[in-house]
Amino acid sequence: MMLSYFTAYLLFNLLVYSSNQEVINATTAQDTNYRILTQVSKRLSELKAIRYQYKRELNYASEDYFHELVVDTYLEFTPTDNTLGFRYQADDEQHFQVNNGSEIFILNKNSKAATIDRKPTLNSVQHVSFLYNSPVTLRHMLPHILKDNTITKTVTDTTLNGNNYYAISFELKDKAMNNVNGYRELVTGVTIRYQLLIDPTNYFPVEVLQRNTLNNDFIRTRFTTIDFTPVAPSMDSWYYSSYLGEYKTSTQISESKPESKEEIVLKVNDAANDFALNMLDGSTIKLSELKGKVVLINFWATWCAPCLLEFYDFPAKIIEPNKNNDFVLLPISRGETKEKVAKKMADLKKKGIDFPVGVDPDEVIWKQYATGGIPQNFLIDKNGLVRYVSVGYGKENIEKLAKKIQELLKE
Repeated sequence: MMLSYFTAYLLFNLLVYSSNQEVINATTAQDTNYRILTQVSKRLSELKAIRYQYKRELNYASEDYFHELVVDTYLEFTPTDNTLGFRYQADDEQHFQVNNGSEIFILNKNSKAATIDRKPTLNSVQHVSFLYNSPVTLRHMLPHILKDNTITKTVTDTTLNGNNYYAISFELKDKAMNNVNGYRELVTGVTIRYQLLIDPTNYFPVEVLQRNTLNNDFIRTRFTTIDFTPVAPSMDSWYYSSYLGEYKTSTQISESKPESKEEIVLKVNDAANDFALNMLDGSTIKLSELKGKVVLINFWATWCAPCLLEFYDFPAKIIEPNKNNDFVLLPISRGETKEKVAKKMADLKKKGIDFPVGVDPDEVIWKQYATGGIPQNFLIDKNGLVRYVSVGYGKENIEKLAKKIQELLKE
């Protein structure tokens, strides 16, 4: 009996020890995860200037689409100098883009045209392609993710091309990180999975991999040839006046209505510019011939993931409720060939997305209405006036569009 009692006593204490050890190990792992994430966030927050090559890979296997963007980027964080808190110069094959804090201008190397935003805000850079899942994104968002105890964060060791890294993983339900600050809402039931590769020698991110729970599509951004002590660009290079001899202004965003979105050329209550839109089916639609109807002009592109998410919402939220009303949806593909758009629409048709679209290969229509990122929507009333504008994708945007359409139909 003594042996049996002693054995039971030992077993009990062993179980208690094992249980306590599991708690200690879990707590230690959580502390390690938090410490590494905090170090990464601290590293980003302490940046004054940095130069790197930004490479973004869009791999949409579900759409049979692949696209790569490479941009040489210079970033300078100047929290006291301007409302954005940073400025940049970005150079790629087609464009040279500058944000100097007081203005943003984009120089098209092919057309020698310039687009200028004289009063930039956070909205002006929220859809800039080379800021997608960039150091700017992580600098703004990691402090929020660190504080949110509902977001599970894990850190593991991994190896890539013979180099050791920390792999930080976390998930966001029904939302994704914005380019600069905050989250954008997604369709219900979608979880976005992020994995950050961190250089353990300096706690700086070298890669962001973004996946989702709907399919095998992913977006990968990489930062290479990193220089933490870069030589600053010349003073003259920061201002559009230095390029007047070579580039001609094609679009200048007005300062007259500071409450409006700076990515928009036409504002609410402006008369909609007339155009003739070539449709995929070979027909032509003139906007002026649609007077008496409510028209939703939607600028999109086959490579634009938020645009395609919006397309999935259109049938149930926009088209079906208004199929018997004086309403016309005009999706306009920006800067793409008819053949490319036709292929994408054929793929979407297999998934139940089937409605007429037009093409604007030379961006003639687009430049009359907007600049900056897509998707952008312009809602035109029966008299041909712009009555509502939205930039970017989100459930709230779709709901507002649907509500506004109903209001305009009743006028």
